[in-house]
Amino acid sequence: MLTSLFIQNYAIIDRLELQPDKGLTTITGETGAGKSILLGALSLVLGKRADTSVLFNRAEKCIVEATVTLNNYALEHFFAQHELDYDDTTLLRREINPQGKSRAFINDTPVRLTVLRDLASQIIDLHQQHETLELGQQAFQRQVLDALAGHEKQMQAYRRAYRAYSADSKELKYLQEADRQAQQEADYLAFQLQEVKALELEDPKEQERLEEELDTLTHAEHIKQGLFAAQQALGGHEQSATEVLAQVQQALRPLTGYNQQIEQLYQRLDSAMAELQDIQREMEHVEQSVTLDEEQIQTLQDRLNEIYRLEKKHGVNTLAELMRLQAEWEASQQGMTDRSDRIADLERSLQQQEKQLLQTAQQLSKARQAAAKQLQDKVNALLPEVGLPKAQLQVAVEATGETPGPDGIDTIGFYFSANKGATPQPIVKVASGGELSRLMLVIKSLVAASTALPTLIFDEIDTGISGEVALKVGELLHQLADHHQVLVITHLPQIASQGHKHLFVYKEEQNGHTQTRLQALEGDNRVKAIAQMIGGERPSSSALESARELLRMS
Repeated sequence: MLTSLFIQNYAIIDRLELQPDKGLTTITGETGAGKSILLGALSLVLGKRADTSVLFNRAEKCIVEATVTLNNYALEHFFAQHELDYDDTTLLRREINPQGKSRAFINDTPVRLTVLRDLASQIIDLHQQHETLELGQQAFQRQVLDALAGHEKQMQAYRRAYRAYSADSKELKYLQEADRQAQQEADYLAFQLQEVKALELEDPKEQERLEEELDTLTHAEHIKQGLFAAQQALGGHEQSATEVLAQVQQALRPLTGYNQQIEQLYQRLDSAMAELQDIQREMEHVEQSVTLDEEQIQTLQDRLNEIYRLEKKHGVNTLAELMRLQAEWEASQQGMTDRSDRIADLERSLQQQEKQLLQTAQQLSKARQAAAKQLQDKVNALLPEVGLPKAQLQVAVEATGETPGPDGIDTIGFYFSANKGATPQPIVKVASGGELSRLMLVIKSLVAASTALPTLIFDEIDTGISGEVALKVGELLHQLADHHQVLVITHLPQIASQGHKHLFVYKEEQNGHTQTRLQALEGDNRVKAIAQMIGGERPSSSALESARELLRMS
């Protein structure tokens, strides 16, 4: 609902604020006073493009702000989708600076103009001649039929099921494409994996161990010679290290009883002797274990060569990295298997989901076809009462096929002819703003209690009507306002008198400039304004009484 419209520096408006009623607000005023200018300013926050020609003062920027309440519109998902903070009271703002640059805001957050337009279109519905009307949009036509058929809960359940179906379909397409790409690489992946698996790798330290073993075998003769020489030096002759150490021990042994320090030195020599003897035995063991084995050398060299080849092929430097690659390839192979299983599950599930969706969509289609006939008959019965005696509405519902869409399987068309004998055409091809506004009024009055409608703003709804027809249009507007906020710009007293709130637009000269002003009319001022619409600038007593009668009837 629109709670406030603030306009600054637009056309002949320097500064103005409009606060409509939650029911029906009628806007009247003299020709050229700026009634349509109000709607032009409003259209800026509805996303219409503009330039510096709209500036009242070309040195300052134009600002238009619409304060709206969103309690009944279920728009939280829209705010979340566009990463905006949701508030039940929201401010839509548009700015045009003197350089012609336009900026759009939602709750003081800058947004693209298309985002502002998308949000505003769900809150405010402006009907002017030559505008593309919501009535011509299939989404609205479907909404009307669903509201009239009374199956909104069924429709909501269908949409939830369709969203799940769409999500699964999207996942299936993604998995199928991933599987297609993976299958193209599957043979090569299997070959690479088989090469590495043939090595039967288990220990990431194996390469270091093999290199050490190969180095030992390759230099076996040199190692044996060195170890033998070392053994001889330690204990193989009279001047060996162990023999010399034994002589030192023999010299110290008689002295150990005289001095504690000598005792300690003797013990250290005893430990050194034991260590040297152990080293000698270990060297002997190593020397005996090292043998020249050409066959083992070849075996080790072959395995290392294969490890080196695969490391170079796959751009790694260690056996641990090669084993990591093997694990990744094995996971990829397992992933392909898991993906194939998931694809099969999704295909089975989607087949069942589509069958259920189709059954529900067919039920919705039958209900819409029945509602179409009902709507068509009710609208055509009301059209003469709003000044369209020869007009006809045709509502067509056609099931398009076996593939359910987000709203079912139907193509819906509203076709209209204003004159007897004329072939009904799609609504969007009908040019008369007044006819379309009255047609929209009739349709929305029929479904007003059944569906959430945005704020409705009508301009030129009174074109070509008067008398009893004007009274009927006013009554319909009043009835519609029982459920939804309605604003209407009118020249007719029969309609103006129906407003819960009456705003009067007038011009005033100030500082050499003509400016638009706005006044809320009440009591005698409202009676006088409606009487002037009946009898001219100086209304007669009968005109004043007629005005009072119209207000009593509202």
